[in-house]
Amino acid sequence: MSEKPWIDCPGDYVDSLLANFAGNGEPNDLLKFFTDSFKHRLLRNDDIKLQLISDNVSFSRPELTNKLCVLRGMVQDFRESELFVLDYSLVPEGSDGISRRSTAFLRDNTVIPEGVHMDQGSVKYADRLSINVVPVPGENEWVVECLKSNFKVVESELNMDYDKSPKMRKCVENTSDAASQVEVKFYEDESDIAINSVYHFYGVFENRHIDNQNNDMQQCGNEDPMDESGSLPRVIFHAIFAKPVFSAVVEDVFAITSDEKIEASCQVVSGTRPELIGALSRVFRGDAIAAEWTLLHLISSVYKRADLMPIGNLSLNIINCSHQTVQELVFFLRSIVPSLVLFTMTVDSLNNSRLIPQKDVDSGKLHSGLLQLPPGASLVIDETRMEPGQLNEQGMRNLTALTTLVQSQKVLYDYKFQTVEIMTNYNVLVLSSTKSLIKSPGVTWKLTPNVDLSVTCDPGTLKLPGIRESLTVAKFLPYEVPPEMSQVAQKFFVEERQQNKTYTTDEFHHLLNVARLVSLSFGCTKLSPDCWEKALRITSLGSESRESN
Repeated sequence: MSEKPWIDCPGDYVDSLLANFAGNGEPNDLLKFFTDSFKHRLLRNDDIKLQLISDNVSFSRPELTNKLCVLRGMVQDFRESELFVLDYSLVPEGSDGISRRSTAFLRDNTVIPEGVHMDQGSVKYADRLSINVVPVPGENEWVVECLKSNFKVVESELNMDYDKSPKMRKCVENTSDAASQVEVKFYEDESDIAINSVYHFYGVFENRHIDNQNNDMQQCGNEDPMDESGSLPRVIFHAIFAKPVFSAVVEDVFAITSDEKIEASCQVVSGTRPELIGALSRVFRGDAIAAEWTLLHLISSVYKRADLMPIGNLSLNIINCSHQTVQELVFFLRSIVPSLVLFTMTVDSLNNSRLIPQKDVDSGKLHSGLLQLPPGASLVIDETRMEPGQLNEQGMRNLTALTTLVQSQKVLYDYKFQTVEIMTNYNVLVLSSTKSLIKSPGVTWKLTPNVDLSVTCDPGTLKLPGIRESLTVAKFLPYEVPPEMSQVAQKFFVEERQQNKTYTTDEFHHLLNVARLVSLSFGCTKLSPDCWEKALRITSLGSESRESN
């Protein structure tokens, strides 16, 4: 008998809970009893490290099946809610047998052994949500090391079944969407789950095989990824509950702003700033202002919206970039940001790439696009290889999608007969030789590298854990403008309008956002005169750069 049956044999543990459940009320009472029992066990045993899986090729490994573990992933799409049999009685054949209760909780279907039948009058149904979960797009390898302090991380490797089956290998290679998705049955309130957000799902993998004739998961044309028995593998994860993941670096991002930790949090940010600016300056061959703008860009985040327009983000276009600069910057950024996706923008990639997620209305499946990312992801667009050419209809749609993303922080999902607005919160960085084709209301900075400076940035020489933590902490620090600084800002706006009639409120709001980011980059939660002056200085330089291009 296992010492912890709720981990090693969760199905048997649920059966024991059901047998001891005294209530006969609403089905939701029983469902809550199940989920709360697992939660309380985990709270009382917080020293236990569960297996965590974040790479879908490991999902059907036998040692993980029917054991409590954690699935880390991004919600890619919602399926329809479904009814399942939460409670039913099994009655032995004949009149003298004693019935026993059973459940399809943590199971795809009811299990009825031979010699018994289901008492139809005892059946009670409940709802569960069916969702698609995928690995976090663009997540960098070092994130796994951060997770090892709390979980037994299952190392990424090709699934054994894929290695053995050429048909399965071919299916995976040809259908990246289908291969990367796991069907998750979620038992708690569906309002707690948001599309594109990252979660740790606590639950159980169930490997089932379904008859090929009744298969609704065929993805490989005429070749079915069948096993030796002639049936199709279907991996389902039953999520008892989920915890949202706001950061891959800081376990509790809300605790860092508590009265006890706010001072230490500010010191983390201010302490790593010189090292980070120095590293970015070396990447940009001595251009310290480019380094400053990049730091502000990295800690920017949409913290609210006004009439659906994002407030707090800072898109950045650095021009006069060489391809070598792009490579070095992307290499460095991958070492400090948890999730980064690179899009090399050319006429061919615009014409032939799927950037916008598309819904197949016939199958009901959402096919991911490159712009379907989790909140806080970095999207780097490399325009240095862009050459003259003709954009087709797809290319124009993709260019419009990128412009919409940069200007409004939203992506319009293609549902064939309509578009669905999905609000985003990405850090969009455009690197180009000349001014970007993407119309951006953010900052454009012309890189002025020192051609004689040959020192490059080696991430291995930096205190990377501290830098990663500071970039996360800075996004969540509180911020306020003291009354005296509010008066200074208002006075500046009035005087600027008197001297320059073309100065707009949008430009002023941009300045206020830059001042906020400058303050946070120094670990300051209040706007100070020094930070205000620095914001004025680099904003004016940014304006000059825009005017000269």
